[in-house]
Parts: sequence; structure tokens; C-alpha cells
Amino acid sequence: MSNPHQRFLDLHDQTELLVMPTVWDAASARMAQACGAQAVGTSSAALAWSCGHADGGLLPVQTLLHRVTQIVRSTTLPVTVDIEDGYSADPQAVAALVQDLAGLGVVGINIEDGDGEPDLLIAKIAEVRQTLGSRPMFINARTDVYLRGLAEGEAAIRMSAGRLQAYARAGAHGAFVPGMQHPHEIRALAGQISLPLNVMWLPRMPSNAALHTAGVRRLSAGPAIFLHAWASASAATRALLAGTLSAADPSADYATLNALFAEPDDAAFIASVLGVVARARNIADLARTTGIARETLYKMLRGEGNPTMGNLSKLAKSLGFRLSLVPIDGNGKPAKPKPKPKPARKAGKLAAKNVA
Repeated sequence: MSNPHQRFLDLHDQTELLVMPTVWDAASARMAQACGAQAVGTSSAALAWSCGHADGGLLPVQTLLHRVTQIVRSTTLPVTVDIEDGYSADPQAVAALVQDLAGLGVVGINIEDGDGEPDLLIAKIAEVRQTLGSRPMFINARTDVYLRGLAEGEAAIRMSAGRLQAYARAGAHGAFVPGMQHPHEIRALAGQISLPLNVMWLPRMPSNAALHTAGVRRLSAGPAIFLHAWASASAATRALLAGTLSAADPSADYATLNALFAEPDDAAFIASVLGVVARARNIADLARTTGIARETLYKMLRGEGNPTMGNLSKLAKSLGFRLSLVPIDGNGKPAKPKPKPKPARKAGKLAAKNVA
């Protein structure tokens, strides 16, 4: 299926749990894809830390957009982005951010209510839906009832269900409840809401199969993978400083990783890369200069479908580029030019030399 939005939507309605590794940069996204992930989502904490900021709404929006551009470029998987509370109390500002993310090719967002009243998140979701119009975006509404301890037991289930149903009426597509992990609570909440339920991985959590049986449709990693990476890198750094560093696992050798980051050569990827440049241009102007229909252009720039080489060439030319073929060797690397053969010596000169 070439439409990443529909593919992502369908992943919430399959016979097995959607397990989503969280990523924070291009490398972690490419790694998740190589490991067999079906989709990836950012962790607000991991992404903020990797950019040198603390978590908790402190990441500059432009830094977020720059990093998300790199992540989307590095993978063909559907990408969702955790935007915390939208980095603003103004619903219109939040909607503008989501619109920018949609332009980058993001298929979904996580947006949270924190410890405040649900009315503000309802307004944000409604504004996002109105701003996007028919443009698809999976809104995963997060309630922090469990994470922040706003209620306990049956009261927590009722409060969570009430908030999530209100978010669904505002236009949300998914329900995210980090901090919830007991099967009986999960089962009770899943039975009271209409949205697919998403929980966050925690130590000593039930198995994936048990979570799915209880009603979970999506499991997110939160900051767990980043914390594992930090611990491994810290241990390797200490070993290096102590003079005891050993070789890494053979699966992480230079050649394997370098090949993993070689540019994909499929037409959709080329179009999506050109799309990064094209977003600074007026789509109507591009349609006129290329002769490509607007809807086709939109799909090409999002990396969807299978664009023809003719359309790719027209788009590249309109943006000031030219597509070219480069010889490669057996490892997929640019081939070194073969040395030119020395010109053959003329027979007459050879004969003259022999006579002499």
C-alpha cells in the first residue's frame, strides 16, 4: 500500500499489536526500519535530549521541525511525532505546527492534556481538524490521568474514559494513556472508549500478546530505547577511558551501517527528497512549469505512489536540478573510472623499427 496514512490507520486494526519503537533522529529511524518496525514515532524526551534540550515543552519548534525533516527523509515507514501539549496554549498556533508537520510527510501526532482541564486539548484538536480540512492526520490524544496520578482505581478509569471520549468527539483518532499497565484496568477502559487504545511500555508490563488481548492496539516505547542507547554508550565511553573497550557486536560493523545509510534509489524517495526543496515554492507555479497536475504533485512530494521518471525529471528541472546516472560497483558504491587503454602502436612504425 503506497498511502502511508491509510497504512498507518490500518495498523491499528490488525490481528496483532502494533509495536512502535520511538526514535529521535535519522539514525534511530533507519535502525528501527532495519529491525522490522512497521511504523515509528518520536519520543518528546528522547528527541529533546538528543537536540541538547530538557523535556517538558522546552524544545524550540524550529528545532523540532528540522529534526523531523531528517527523520522522515531517512525512512519509508509512517512517522508520528510527539508534540507534547503542542508547545503553545493557543489552539491556532498548535494547528499551524501540525500543518507544518503534515507538510513534512508526518502521518500522526501525539498531543497531551497534562494536569490541566480537558477543555484546552478539546479546543486544540478541533482547531487542528478545522485547519487541516480533508488532509489526513492521525491525532493520538493523550491523557495523563495515570502518569500524573490525577486519580486512582475506578475513578482513574472513569476520568480517563470521559476525557478520551471528549477528545474523540473533537476529532481524535487514537487514545494514549501512558502509565496504565494492569490488564484489568486496560480491559475496563478499552470497553468504555471508541478509540484504539495506546499504552506506553513500562518495566514488568504484561506480554505484548496479553496487552492485545486486554484491548491495547498500540504499544509505544516512550524514552526506553533512548535510555538503553545512553546506557550502552556511557558504558562504552567509560571502558574507552579505562582502556578496556572491546569490539562492538559484529552486527554493528562499519560496512553494514554505511550500506544501511546509502541513499535509497526508488522513485518515491527521490521525489520526497525533491519535495524538501519544493516546499519553499508555490505548488501552483510548480504545476504550471512542470505540466504535472496538482494532486499528482502533492503525492509525489509526500513520497507516495510510484512517480514516473518523466515526472521526476520535469520536477527536478523545474527546481534547478538534473537527474543523472552514475556507474556503481558490486557494493552499490560509485565505480571508479576505468583507466583508458593505451593507443595501439601503428604497424608501419613497428615495421620501420624492426627494419632499422
